[in-house]
Amino acid sequence: EHTLECLRALRVCVVGFDKNAEIVLNHFLKDDLLQTLVEKYKEETDSLCLRIFLQVLANSLNQTTQIKDDTREKVLNGMKIITSSPTDSKTRNTVCCILLSLMKSTDNYQDFLPFVPLWIKEIEEGSDFGLLCLKYLMEQQWLAGLDDK
Repeated sequence: EHTLECLRALRVCVVGFDKNAEIVLNHFLKDDLLQTLVEKYKEETDSLCLRIFLQVLANSLNQTTQIKDDTREKVLNGMKIITSSPTDSKTRNTVCCILLSLMKSTDNYQDFLPFVPLWIKEIEEGSDFGLLCLKYLMEQQWLAGLDDK
């Protein structure tokens, strides 16, 4: 219960405060803590800690103007762990939000192709984030050359 309340407090403290978001994000990325927490919270029967942890991560990434390549790689690895087995729809939605933030910070979209089935599943279930992710990827990757023709 204390962990849950701490995560909720972190979720609030990073919104609107770039410096707080940077501190929290750097802490999560240090010493593979992100991967450790993802694996720990994923093993729990209640997905609430995982979901709130992902919301903290999403809020931190949304406050960050420049996402570094190593940050993107570590977060992508964490998202792959989460999506490797079934999760609830709210968790998948938050993963999609994180992936959209990461896509907007890069020109290399190949790393996001493994998430296309997730986005299609989310679209089938009515998720706007799944649709936004797939639309963004298509506009940037596959449809970019059509304007020239």
